[in-house]
Amino acid sequence: MAAISSSRSAGPAVRIYNAFRDETGRPNPAFDVRATDITAVAQILRHGQATGRLGRFDPQIMATVMKAALDDLLTQCADHAELDLHAYGAELAAMFERATRPEHGPAASPAPVTRQAMPPHPVELVPPEEEQ
Repeated sequence: MAAISSSRSAGPAVRIYNAFRDETGRPNPAFDVRATDITAVAQILRHGQATGRLGRFDPQIMATVMKAALDDLLTQCADHAELDLHAYGAELAAMFERATRPEHGPAASPAPVTRQAMPPHPVELVPPEEEQ
C-alpha cells in the first residue's frame, strides 16, 4: 500500500505525460506502444469470439476501451486517496465480463462498425498552433 500512497503525488506528472506532443504536435511517440497493446488485446478478443467464448462486439473498440480504463487507473489513484483498488478492479472486471459475454449459443461475427463514420481522435481536431 505504501507504493500506492506515494504514487498519489504522480497526478500532475501523469497529466503532463498524457498531454505531451512532439515537435509536429502529434501525441507522445510512446502512444505507439499503446497501439501495440490494443492490437494484441483485440487479437485475443477475436480469438474468444471465434471460439464462442465471447459475444458480439467490435474487438478493436473493446480493446481500446479496456486499455483506456486501465491507463486511467493511475490518474484515479493519484486524484482520489480514498480509492478502493479492489472494488475498482472488481467493477472493471464485472463491467467487461458483461460487455463481452456471449449471447445464447456460439458467438456470431463481431458487430459491424463503419470505421469511416467514427470521428477523428480529439487530439487531431486541434491544430498544434491553436493549443494552449
